[in-house]
Amino acid sequence: MYRLVSAILAGSLLVASGYADDGPDKDELQVRVRFRLTDDVRVIGILTSWDENGVDGSFGARGWDELRTEDVWRLYRSLMDRDDPTQWLALGRVLLEIGDEDALEWGEEALTLALRLDPEQEATAAIIRTEAA
Repeated sequence: MYRLVSAILAGSLLVASGYADDGPDKDELQVRVRFRLTDDVRVIGILTSWDENGVDGSFGARGWDELRTEDVWRLYRSLMDRDDPTQWLALGRVLLEIGDEDALEWGEEALTLALRLDPEQEATAAIIRTEAA
């Protein structure tokens, strides 16, 4: 029961602080994360920074291509500003460069979401597709 109440309160605080929509502030990052690497090693720790190249934290620096595809999709989306088309484009690039079947599907989904937010990004999406191919 205590965990349920704590989870509800934590979720309420995230919504109130604005993290739910915009993702954590990159400059003040202390996010508890868990993910699996491509070799199936489980990583649990505190993430302190991230960018288009990967994540860094108590677990060391890890490139996005070192994480399992589903964890890239989940973790990147939890950190990014979902209202920013450039961040969707960056996620699409990361996934298309990983190149496995799921990554290609989710990469296209990320590009589609970027274009819904800003149709003028079509040329950038085309460049990302070409470079990743």
